[in-house]
Amino acid sequence: SVLVGYRASYLTAYNNGQYGLYAFFARKGRFDHDYVSGHPDSGIYIGQCQPCDALVTDVVAEHNAIGYEGTNASGNLIITKSRWSHNRVGLTPNSQKMERLAPQRDVMIAGNTITENNEIQAPSTAGGAFGFGIAIAGGSHDIVTKNLVTGNLAAGIAVTDLNDFAPTNNVITANRLIGNGTDLAYFAASGGFLTTKGNCFAGNVFTSSFPRSIETTMGCSPSTVKAPSTGSVVRGLPSLTAQPPGLDYTKVVPPSPQPTMANAATAPAVPADSPVSTVNVAAITVPVR
Repeated sequence: SVLVGYRASYLTAYNNGQYGLYAFFARKGRFDHDYVSGHPDSGIYIGQCQPCDALVTDVVAEHNAIGYEGTNASGNLIITKSRWSHNRVGLTPNSQKMERLAPQRDVMIAGNTITENNEIQAPSTAGGAFGFGIAIAGGSHDIVTKNLVTGNLAAGIAVTDLNDFAPTNNVITANRLIGNGTDLAYFAASGGFLTTKGNCFAGNVFTSSFPRSIETTMGCSPSTVKAPSTGSVVRGLPSLTAQPPGLDYTKVVPPSPQPTMANAATAPAVPADSPVSTVNVAAITVPVR
């Protein structure tokens, strides 16, 4: 049965053998004010939920193979106000056959700082990617907005396929991207061609994209959004970087003491199933560099 209601707040998780904080087949939960580092899979993992009804906020994830991984995690899931830095990959909502409820869909990534996710001195995961800030891999109907994305060697924000799942109807808008290998990217990872399938890019601040002029050819206005059967993009991201060997997770330097919850001894309990709808997405702004 599905677990309903979970909360992990003001926790430090580091140098565990696989994951830092993990929610699987669970709904109505939140990870907030947490620090995660030194994990050979991911610091934060949410998987196989639909709807997830979950919130990730005020988290710091660094020196992990992946900062946030969301395999088949769909529906009313918001990731916001967090920092994803010096991982091998910052965040990846993705679709995979090894878990139920594929394909992944309906996550919002908004108002995060995502920097320099090309960390050699971080653990690696088998067959993992390297140098991506945000990588939507086979996901659909995801929204990536108002994030600051800098210094990622392969791509700042990438939309691609995975495990025979093609990305569809993802919206990438109003992000600020600086100094990435390719700021905005849409490409086929598994070979051949990838149709545009309603994915669109608009209102981002950026200097490089693949394909070129991505907001013209794949814009979000009705006249430029391509139907699933039209448009094509060749495989091969120019800035794609092979994953270098990783560091043994037990060798990652432990974090310094982290902030504790204010008035922890007397603060009232907050139910684990607090509604995600309390997040005012309209009020979120792009973080300052």
